[in-house]
Order: sequence, then structure tokens, then C-alpha cells
Amino acid sequence: MSTILQAMLTSWPFWIAVWLTVLLVLFRSNIRGLIDRITGISKTGILAPSKETQTTPGAATPTLATGGEDLMAELDTPYARELTKKLTEEWERRGLNKDPARALPILTRYLAVVGMTADFENIEGLMWGSQVDILTTLNPLSVADGAKLLPHYEAAAARYSTVFASYPFEQYMDFLVKRGLVTREGDSFAITEKGRAFLMWRIFARKGPRAG
Repeated sequence: MSTILQAMLTSWPFWIAVWLTVLLVLFRSNIRGLIDRITGISKTGILAPSKETQTTPGAATPTLATGGEDLMAELDTPYARELTKKLTEEWERRGLNKDPARALPILTRYLAVVGMTADFENIEGLMWGSQVDILTTLNPLSVADGAKLLPHYEAAAARYSTVFASYPFEQYMDFLVKRGLVTREGDSFAITEKGRAFLMWRIFARKGPRAG
């Protein structure tokens, strides 16, 4: 795996990696054109002349480094090509390929939903059922202290004593905080908008009860 792709998929928040990867796929020709026109960097940003003024007869045309092509090669699987073809056809059917200014916010919204779904699927596979119960308990409340949530943890710990023996309540709640589902202020917890969206997603995705 290339250094660029590895950094995107392991170091960055997942939805950002998805967003940038799809942008690279869909707008690679536009990105290539911009990179080829860059002449420098100033305090105000990148310096790049317009297409009309960037070249003169006989001037050499810069080329894009092969790193971008390497990245595309790593994303080039039969199924990825199939999905790209379908997406391109839908893009063209809606006329969005002719109007990038209109297309970008639509693409951004779709990518946000794709990233959200991928993030929620990842969370779903890692969390305990009692943590889902905690989100459900917090949902109608503005805030709740740890003592109110502790029974959910204790019930799970009683059923899975071996696992929970090395998984204290602090660490158990920290998972929800680090994944952005819950905020913590002292010993008080509150559900976030992401936490509420996660609960709604579980309903629409028809997720069943989880163990623990």
C-alpha cells in the first residue's frame, strides 16, 4: 500500500479518507490540471495561473507526478470499476457532469452519508449491547451522571465477567466518548447529535439487539 493511501486510511478520520478518496477518483483530471498549473505558494494560498494565461507557444507543459497514478492503481479493482461506471452514468444522466458548481454540494452530501454509514458500521461491530442501552437511556435526557448509567455496565459485567474483569467502567464509557457518541463533563454524560443519529441509523438499518 502506498504511503499516501496508508496515511489516508489509517491516520485520518475515516469519513475524511472516504471523501478525499472519492474526490481523487471523480475529479482526478481537474486535480491534475490544477497541480500542473501550480507555480508557487504564498501567504494567501496556492499560486496557479488560469488555463488561458498559463502557457505560451513553445512553453513546456509540466506533468503530474506518478504518485497519483499509483494511488489510482491501488483503487483499481473490477468491482471499483463497475461502481465507478454506474456512478459516472448516473452523474451524466442527471447532467451533473456539466455543472461542477451544482454537483459539488450534492457529491459532498452523498459522501457524508457514505462516510457516516461506514463509521456507524464500524462502531456497531465494536460496541456492547449495554452501550447501545446507555445511548437509549441518554437520548431523552439533557444529561445524566455516571451512577445512573452504571447499572447497564454492571448487568453486562455480570453476564461476561471474564471479559469485563479487565474492562473497567471508565474505559467502557471512554469508548462512547472517543467515538463521538457521548460527551463527558466530570461525572456527567450527554448524548451527542452523532449519538442520536447512530440510534436512528440502527433502526433504519434494522440492527438487532447486541450481546453484552
